[in-house]
Amino acid sequence: MHYVLSVDDIQKRFRSGPREIQVLQGIHLYVRPGESISLRGASGSGKTTLLNIMARMEDADGGTIHWGEREVTAQRSSRLARVRARHLGMVFQSYYLVPELNALQNVVLAGRIGGMKRKEALDRARELMGLVGLDEREHHLPTQLSGGERQRVAVARALVNRPDVLLADEPTGNLDETTGDLIMDLLLKVCQDQQAALVLVTHSRVFAARTERQYELHAGTLHEVGAETSED
Repeated sequence: MHYVLSVDDIQKRFRSGPREIQVLQGIHLYVRPGESISLRGASGSGKTTLLNIMARMEDADGGTIHWGEREVTAQRSSRLARVRARHLGMVFQSYYLVPELNALQNVVLAGRIGGMKRKEALDRARELMGLVGLDEREHHLPTQLSGGERQRVAVARALVNRPDVLLADEPTGNLDETTGDLIMDLLLKVCQDQQAALVLVTHSRVFAARTERQYELHAGTLHEVGAETSED
């Protein structure tokens, strides 16, 4: 079986004064091309830590990480920037758009970081701005956009390099319920259209239930749950 992302026996500990807290213990997760997966858990359970470890933005204390066939566990993060940009897309709760750049330029910048030539990045960015329904808002700065529009730009930016996997960390957390529903619709649709797998961290049982596989993180371990347990 080919996986676009896999983590094996991931361990993570934090120190709190003299105490050592085991946040993740023996985590295994295998993501197939194009599938959608959700991760739920109580606040502080380690969901974002796990996502950051998958993206190699944070180091694990044990275990292995593969992006496709490439093992990236021990590679220096600074050397992985371009590989990460091509293999993984990331959407965060707080958008993290560059405030001095307009919506289109934010998406183009991600393409350039991923190694695209300017015209290729511009064409791809315009394609995606249309896909997320913001082709008429291309030249607006982030401060001129609503929260939902900013998150749409963030989704377009995450997909510009045609990644195999989109990692989304509470992408609806700063949005009202209606806008959150629209962003969830968009994530599922564009990932399907772009043939990207989706790994979604969410506190919402309703959103989690919309993914093909659902997991819960509890006491440092990951458990797959059935759709029948994912009701609000």
